[in-house]
Amino acid sequence: MKKEIIAACRTFGTRIYTVSQIADITGIDRSRVRHVLWKLESARAITRFGEKEIVTYKKGRNEKEITYRNTKSLGKVERATAENGWDRMWQVARAMRRFTRNDLAVICGQAMTNVIAFTKRYRKSGHIRPNKECGREIWWTLIKDPGPKRPI
Repeated sequence: MKKEIIAACRTFGTRIYTVSQIADITGIDRSRVRHVLWKLESARAITRFGEKEIVTYKKGRNEKEITYRNTKSLGKVERATAENGWDRMWQVARAMRRFTRNDLAVICGQAMTNVIAFTKRYRKSGHIRPNKECGREIWWTLIKDPGPKRPI
């Protein structure tokens, strides 16, 4: 799905295009297209040009029509490995074996809310466990290590 959206973006060259145009070309849901374009924007493969509010007749608030333009690095996106913050936190957890939430936040450059969500998820799945139930400076220990790829 991501490759189809990138291919549709490439068809515009250096011209400006909108989320609706990409959704029409690919036939993919507008919210999914918007999400992939947001990821491409954060990777600096495309540039946001502007946005305007469009009137929809669905319940809820009106949608925004965002316009984009390609950058030179759009072709390099497919070749890059998609590593996110959770992948980096998993690598740090594997390397350290014992860590605090603050260690993950500082080493991986993640927000504390993201680190808390990471530790909660992998505690529930049985991959890590805390040394105590509550309090400050809880040390987390890796107890299950299925390999270098983050378990999903």
